[in-house]
Amino acid sequence: EKYDDIPVEATGNNCPPHIESFSDVEMGEIIMG
Repeated sequence: EKYDDIPVEATGNNCPPHIESFSDVEMGEIIMG
């Protein structure tokens, strides 16, 4: 898929660590349904 070709940058103080999948983060009950 093309998702791996989308460049993403985060700069500044206290940037969150990168994730490999959505299971790596707590998205919350409302978002995950």
